[in-house]
Amino acid sequence: MLSDEREITNLMSRYSRALDDIDMDLLRSILREDFRFEGGGYLVEGRDEVIAMMAADLPRGGKHQYFNTEMSIDGDSASVDADWIWLDSSHAIAHAGRFTADFAKVGGNWLYARRWATITD
Repeated sequence: MLSDEREITNLMSRYSRALDDIDMDLLRSILREDFRFEGGGYLVEGRDEVIAMMAADLPRGGKHQYFNTEMSIDGDSASVDADWIWLDSSHAIAHAGRFTADFAKVGGNWLYARRWATITD
């Protein structure tokens, strides 16, 4: 059995992979129904609304990376602060910033509850 910290780290990796691969089914499986996304000029509430926005607006061909991760877990709630970069299709850093994410354990599984990001480039 994985620790909560490992499960959340894996969840963060699935989130990045879902965005990079434009895999909206994977994204749907890791977001709470009331998920809220803030960043890049967007404020979108609701899993279906966020998925629709991302499916339409995500750039193709890049890779998200996160690092300098700080995580706190309190029962069935968790929060992560981290730095991120987005590599374009030539593997050059196209964007960089910081994000905070809140997670909730629902039915024994960790899900994204909220994510807000800043772009610092």
